[in-house]
Amino acid sequence: MRFREIRENTQDFLYGDCPIFAIALSRMSGLPLQAMLDYSDELDTTVLIHAFVGYKDGLVIDANGVRSIESIEDDYPVEDDPYVTDISEQDLLALGYDGNCPTMSNANKHAKKVLADLKENVTEAAEGKNTHLEHIEDLVFLQGKQGAQSALQYINSVRDMLENGGDSGNITVKWDGAPAIFAGIDPSDGKFFVGTKGVFSKTGKLIKSNSDLDKYGYEGGIREKLAVALKLLSGLGIQGVLQGDMMYTKSDLETADIDGESSWVFQPNTIAYAVPKNSELGKRIAASQMGIIFHTTYTGDSVPEMTASFGADVNELNKTSAVWFDDATYKDLSGQASLTQQENKQILQGLNAAAGALKTADFAAVSGDYKALLMQYVNARIKRGDTQIDDAQSFATDFTQWYTDYIQKEIAKLKNQDPNAPAVKSRTDKIEAQNKFINDNMTGIASALAVYKDIIALKNMLINKLNKVDSIKSLIRTDTGYEVTNPEGFVAIGTDSGAVKLVDRMEFSKNNFSAVKNWSK
Repeated sequence: MRFREIRENTQDFLYGDCPIFAIALSRMSGLPLQAMLDYSDELDTTVLIHAFVGYKDGLVIDANGVRSIESIEDDYPVEDDPYVTDISEQDLLALGYDGNCPTMSNANKHAKKVLADLKENVTEAAEGKNTHLEHIEDLVFLQGKQGAQSALQYINSVRDMLENGGDSGNITVKWDGAPAIFAGIDPSDGKFFVGTKGVFSKTGKLIKSNSDLDKYGYEGGIREKLAVALKLLSGLGIQGVLQGDMMYTKSDLETADIDGESSWVFQPNTIAYAVPKNSELGKRIAASQMGIIFHTTYTGDSVPEMTASFGADVNELNKTSAVWFDDATYKDLSGQASLTQQENKQILQGLNAAAGALKTADFAAVSGDYKALLMQYVNARIKRGDTQIDDAQSFATDFTQWYTDYIQKEIAKLKNQDPNAPAVKSRTDKIEAQNKFINDNMTGIASALAVYKDIIALKNMLINKLNKVDSIKSLIRTDTGYEVTNPEGFVAIGTDSGAVKLVDRMEFSKNNFSAVKNWSK
């Protein structure tokens, strides 16, 4: 096997060189080496989706730090049914590299940084860092009864906003932008900086000059976008630190005829956005060099210790023709998204019914040892085109079969297939234990899943209403042109500074797999 050098770049370790980084992290930490795998019918072989190390409570660690399996499935979408398994270094290297393996030096260096920041990153959510947002219904799995209560509170807050036309500051649009850009003033020296994810670690990559782009090994498109952001965002007069999603730079803008209007089109990720050229917004975009939507504000005495609050006040920022910027606050200037009396009544009845079911539901079975697997199973259902849940009995039955198949895939990778071999038997024992658990706890599971299903129904009612407003048209690029679609989703912000995603997961999953990505044109 040949060896090559790799530059120290988080993006390398998140994608092409995740195997060597996971190995370095496993050796240093003693944590188990794991991988997300999938079987490709087209290639007739097992393929590697992503490599990492197992942590605890269903969490794993990769080059970005601690994260959930669900967040990895979001970042590395595949059409089939991936599974997570322990894996040996030898097998991981064979799957990850075709005879051209990188050396360990830079992987070791970055692994040390991740481990040094581990304690900080594990507690980011509690400290206010803007980490992976959870789907509102998944609070049932993650937090049990308390999570279900929180979900209903979020829903009622959005309902109240749509009924009364009150302050929409508690709901923001989830823009499908990329990359995430952090920009502001470093309190340690008063200098302006930009950066991507990871700027809040003690060894964060704060870009204050073009030489820092070389220092941190940024290349290609991400380097170009950071250079533009560094040059242009410094003129906005940002106080503190803001996080936003970059929507485009000048070279990303395309022209297309959308619904009979010549429009500017930009596609930072899966969803494309269209703005008529003759509109006021279209003229602003034409004059600009980049576009960004700010959605989170950070404050604190030092960058690593900053805390986040959802939302961003852009009213005091300096106006410049070079940058089109806005906040992500949901805006319904036309009143199209206001609830009718009947719609409001229907949601209130649904809330009351769910609150009643919550009182007697037993959440222990779905928020305990199997919560991470249940969330992974829901994602598997969505990817194969099934509803998240139909009825509790069929959900539990299918979960049992999915789990059995999941473990059988692990067994199929073992060299020794003897049923009495320890590695095989430990896995078949897991299948038996899971089957027994489901059978013994079916009543509790059914009662919790009834609340879960109610939350999804209420969420979808709100999404359908919120989608009525489309000041910037959302599109999916297909092989034959553009199709109009709904926004990626929305973010509901709680009174405790927490937030959750309101996403039509079936539609977004379909878009993710059917859309022609901007990078694959």
